[in-house]
Amino acid sequence: MEKWQFEEQKRLLMFGWNRQATIFSSLVAASFWIQCCFFALPGSCSDLSLWIKAMKQAQTSEEEGNVLEAEKQYRQAVAIALEDGQDDPRYSESLHHLGDFYRRKEQWGLAEKCYEQELSVVSSMGESYIGRVRPLFGLGVALSEQGQLDKAEIPLKSALQIIDEHKYDEDPGRHTIMMYLASIRTARGDHEASFHTLNDAINEPSWSKFPDKHFAHESLARLYQNKGNIKQASEQYALALRDLHLHAIADASLECHIFTELTTCLVKMGHLKEAENCADRLKQLIALSPSLSKQCRFDALRVAATTFSKTGRCDDAESLFKEAEQVDIQALCRTDDNICARANNLKQLHRNEDAKSWYLRAIRCLSEMDCPDRAIFLVRSANLSVEAGQPMAALRYGEQAKALVFQGKVPEKAKFVRTCEIAGILKRLGKIDEAETVFKTAEFSDRDLSYPDAWSIIVDRGDNLIMLSRFREADNWYSLVLPAVSRLTPSHRFELLQRLGDVCRYECNYNKAVQSYKDALACTTSSNPLEAAAPRVGLAFVYLSQSNYAESESQLKEAVNLVGDRRFCDPSYVFISDCLIQLYRSQGKPEKAKEEALHGVAANSHKAGNATLLTRYMTLAGQISLYDQKNPAEALSWFQKVLDSPEARPTDSFLSRLGTAQAQVQQGNTLEARTSYEKALDSAPLDLRHDGWELSACRELAALDLSLHNYDDAIKYYNRAIEQFSYFHPPTKAVGDFTQEVRSKLDKLAHNPKYSAKVHRLYTELAQLH
Repeated sequence: MEKWQFEEQKRLLMFGWNRQATIFSSLVAASFWIQCCFFALPGSCSDLSLWIKAMKQAQTSEEEGNVLEAEKQYRQAVAIALEDGQDDPRYSESLHHLGDFYRRKEQWGLAEKCYEQELSVVSSMGESYIGRVRPLFGLGVALSEQGQLDKAEIPLKSALQIIDEHKYDEDPGRHTIMMYLASIRTARGDHEASFHTLNDAINEPSWSKFPDKHFAHESLARLYQNKGNIKQASEQYALALRDLHLHAIADASLECHIFTELTTCLVKMGHLKEAENCADRLKQLIALSPSLSKQCRFDALRVAATTFSKTGRCDDAESLFKEAEQVDIQALCRTDDNICARANNLKQLHRNEDAKSWYLRAIRCLSEMDCPDRAIFLVRSANLSVEAGQPMAALRYGEQAKALVFQGKVPEKAKFVRTCEIAGILKRLGKIDEAETVFKTAEFSDRDLSYPDAWSIIVDRGDNLIMLSRFREADNWYSLVLPAVSRLTPSHRFELLQRLGDVCRYECNYNKAVQSYKDALACTTSSNPLEAAAPRVGLAFVYLSQSNYAESESQLKEAVNLVGDRRFCDPSYVFISDCLIQLYRSQGKPEKAKEEALHGVAANSHKAGNATLLTRYMTLAGQISLYDQKNPAEALSWFQKVLDSPEARPTDSFLSRLGTAQAQVQQGNTLEARTSYEKALDSAPLDLRHDGWELSACRELAALDLSLHNYDDAIKYYNRAIEQFSYFHPPTKAVGDFTQEVRSKLDKLAHNPKYSAKVHRLYTELAQLH
């Protein structure tokens, strides 16, 4: 637990006790008269009136803010009571109120001495004397506030024993003490013991009388978060808010803190509508509560801004991001999540230069921070440089971080994480072979999942292997980490199973793919449509590959029912349309496939649409026109629109160039087609290798070069095609067909002295495919 989080938890708990103490002190005057008349001894009336006067003046001075006078009067009351000896009940009462005074002023050492002295007086009545409960509780609090957590548990447990023996039902009640015990155990890192203590407190018979139940719910929610159970955490935060409002407790800081955590949980579960409502309430609290602490205000602004960005309210998000920046610019730059959320929001507002300048300013902030593990800031600076479009700077920062790792200037426990982060930088720069080499130097073990960055490491390593089309290794990697991933959140387990299914599908291991997708569906705990739809679409792709069109269509219908028209305008769901279009084309229904693609074009053509999705659907419309409807002129029109767009994805640009080349071949424009093929291959993205598009382009360009008598180029592109084959685990028939194709076209050149050596080297590489 971060220091500020522990302080906030203490503040929440102490708020309740302070409030109860204030209520109690308002009754002090009346109760003193009753107690003193009861306890007074003959001949002590003058002392009694002086004592009552001192206690009244102490209370009045404290309420007026005159701390020195209040302390003086409390001490005077102690001295007056002591004149009749330590057995006078007024003496222990005076000590207790003096201790409470020091506690309220957070003078914990002095409070501890008062409570200890009070205990020494009342202990003469026996270890189980009911009057020991209050000083034992006060002593436990004072010790815990001084960091003596183990010592603090002893008096608190003793107080619980007395309460159990006497069925004590006054303040502090059993639930109050158990709440404080739970906070001590949380601060000590014993989350499991704290969890059980809080549950016991909630199940107390007197729980319904406790006006501050929200503290237990808030603490329990935090522990559920630590366990990765986001759903249960959100339910406890909601209960905390209910009890807060039920008892009309006006504490803006507490309400803001709980709303912030609840919003974070809802976003993680994908409940964006509910999260947006909470973010609106946060926005109101921030505006109406100028006294919020800096940390509370900053967290609320950051979470509300990120939520609005995810729900499409980018202008509101930007306004709150600016306010958060004014509160604490360094805190906003401290984590990649904050930085990327702000920059992504600027990108959604089409303010790309502002997004870039934000990344650069964040790098400057990072450079000014100090940390024993300097490599962490270098890694973040490198990642930000990638986002800012500065690859050379990213490499420089990455190399500096790598040097610190290999020179032993990184904490031992952080070496694995830093090494993998450096590999992740290389991956994002397109240096995937180098990235895999660095990944291999970091030996994974289960303990590495305890790091906050563990999940991004798992994803980076798996993605890198997929980009290298090394699906068997990716399968092994996911299978290795799957047993240990239960230590992360349930959504992480779901995503890992989904990724494992995708990898198995790429390597044509359909049985394992189906099982992984079904396991992913079984472990879905949230109502997030993405989690419910993604495995179904994965299953649809598998059944489509097996020509089981009925089962494929059944799975897709369920996915469409879950998502609806969001599949056309939300980047998270476009794979549903991809699979639908592929299914219709496989069934010989190009009209239905085209209709789906045109829906996507229409959904993104207006101002609020997504330009990247627009070019994606245009590319699909062009492919259907070219390959299924045999209309090269219309296909060229769609492809040109994609190539004219500055926001087209590299994948769409490559596919449009390739489609343009194929359409030009159909129209007989072979020279123009050759230029288009070369442009396509020059821009081929790595993530399309496993789909076979680059392989197709190489084979087609080689055949075209042969027809144009460009024999050297033809051999070069057949060599590149063989290289592409090495990224697959192709069936024997596919290799055989390719071998026959190459030999039938190059056998004549094999007898030509000018080309024979090159052709025979190519044949040697071709033979190795078998």
